[in-house]
Amino acid sequence: MVARPLPGLPGSTTDPGEGPAEASVLDALLDDGALTATPDDPAAGLLAHRSLALGDDRDLLAALVVPASAAATLSGALTSADAGTPVLLAAEDLDPVAALEALEAARADLWDEDRVEIVGRRFALPPDLADPDRAVTALLGALTSAVPAWIALGAGTPPAVLDVLARDGAEHVTLDVTGDPPGVAALLRALVDRDLTFRATGSRSLVHDGRAPGALNVLCAVRAALNGAEPAELAEVLGATEASPLTSAVRRMSAADGAVTRAFLVAVEVPDAATAVTDLHRLGLPPTMP
Repeated sequence: MVARPLPGLPGSTTDPGEGPAEASVLDALLDDGALTATPDDPAAGLLAHRSLALGDDRDLLAALVVPASAAATLSGALTSADAGTPVLLAAEDLDPVAALEALEAARADLWDEDRVEIVGRRFALPPDLADPDRAVTALLGALTSAVPAWIALGAGTPPAVLDVLARDGAEHVTLDVTGDPPGVAALLRALVDRDLTFRATGSRSLVHDGRAPGALNVLCAVRAALNGAEPAELAEVLGATEASPLTSAVRRMSAADGAVTRAFLVAVEVPDAATAVTDLHRLGLPPTMP
């Protein structure tokens, strides 16, 4: 497929450009799903994350995503080298009651562990809510932990859910990008319109791999949304399978552009942060380390 500039995305051209991106654009962009990718061997995922966190590319990392069922094993595998590791606990059960119970147990497993910092817990809303406003309001009222909630939403989420979250103001959203691009684009547009901070999950790479948008697709879609792009344009950005129209836009983001974009997009989860970092370097985007 021949690359072409992406409508609605400032700075998008067919020329990928040269030189690194502004540090504010990529700083702490990648949530590391290494433990999710190795569910039978959490220690192996922790080892991969630790190696990256101790290296020159540590500034590209956000949180280590820890499935709730892996929290106890993780606690036993931690070493002094992991001190200060940000952890995002992720529920695996779709039932919100069971999910919150599992997350509370996982939090207890790690609460007294001073080598990690629990920065949030993620769970999904049940599908097909008959009364979204009442259901989400009740769910938010049941959240008793001091750990911030990152509520996973996907394409087709009723606007009433977003309205409740915007009114609540204390919780955050995780955007599941694995749905159909127009639906994901419409949800991303709605999140930005409501000033809702969010992470993203479901990416498998940096650029759309034919199954889901990559981390750069999501980053650029947020940039485009802040520039006024409508859902149809955002769907094109999310669906772009060539790197150059995305990297050209990333390189043209100023420090201020990056700061505003990342104020909305906290991080994008990838299944293997080490591979994502290698790919970022292949594209020449990370700032040169001192």
